[in-house]
Amino acid sequence: AEVDALIAQGFVEKAFATALSAPSRAVLLRACTAVTPGQLVDATDHGASTVQSKQIVLISLVQALGDHLASPDPASRRWPEPHATWLSECLLALAPEEPVIAPSVPGVLAVVASNLE
Repeated sequence: AEVDALIAQGFVEKAFATALSAPSRAVLLRACTAVTPGQLVDATDHGASTVQSKQIVLISLVQALGDHLASPDPASRRWPEPHATWLSECLLALAPEEPVIAPSVPGVLAVVASNLE
């Protein structure tokens, strides 16, 4: 409910930060169905968004989506098209040179690549 309210109020980035910290993956998946990747990438959160905060959310989302690929249940690893779109759009929006995420990027991308195999 909190994530839905944040999205409705135009705080898309904050909604994803909240969803990423939720104990249930269902909260994040619901956020991914409520908005498009472009809406997250373009979100300004009424001026509260910064390049750094956006990159932290994006790398965290890439990591969460990549972790889903490592599920021990083969049926869970099948990705519906929207989830594949989210992963590719987030990867394209990443700025790996951004100092706040630069140390994490190689490790996160290596795990995602490994999980895609």
